[in-house]
Amino acid sequence: MDLLNYSPSQQDGRESGDDKLTVYQCKNCKAVLSNDRFRVENDIDQKKIYLQDIENCLMETSVKTSKSQIDYKCQYRNLECSQCHRHLGRQYCKVTEKLKHLDGLNVVDTAEISLFTIRVPLGVSRSADHERLEERVKQLEDKLADASKKIEDLALVCIDACKDRVGIKEAVANLLLLISNEFGGGDSD
Repeated sequence: MDLLNYSPSQQDGRESGDDKLTVYQCKNCKAVLSNDRFRVENDIDQKKIYLQDIENCLMETSVKTSKSQIDYKCQYRNLECSQCHRHLGRQYCKVTEKLKHLDGLNVVDTAEISLFTIRVPLGVSRSADHERLEERVKQLEDKLADASKKIEDLALVCIDACKDRVGIKEAVANLLLLISNEFGGGDSD
């Protein structure tokens, strides 16, 4: 399949009520890297795909300056698959005026990736999933705030017990029990 000229709408048999999502993966180990929602453009001549976001990818910490005629003097970090360490392309961190469209993009070599397409029902509300996630995050934040308050209260009891040297063992035991119950997996949420 031609990765550079591929568009999900080109596929035959497109069903009404479905949208297609093209997923890019490492050609070697099949780790998912990105999808066409993050694709900015294709460079057919250079056989590259420009992506805004990429996952399952390691980025070199050292910044290199290109000596290649194509992106001369642009600064980049090499990208590799986090699973199999196959070289995938570059992330540009500083570019020349001529290539400013590359700034911050992940430029992936099409020879290093493969793709597959999945159907996404149009009727599925992506905002509903987002709202459920936000609600769950809020619940966990509230639970953490409550646990923090309990720990703070018990710590004050421990401090008072230390001052009086009375009940210190019981206060410390209660504090450890609370920490264990709240953070040690006592609750499966």
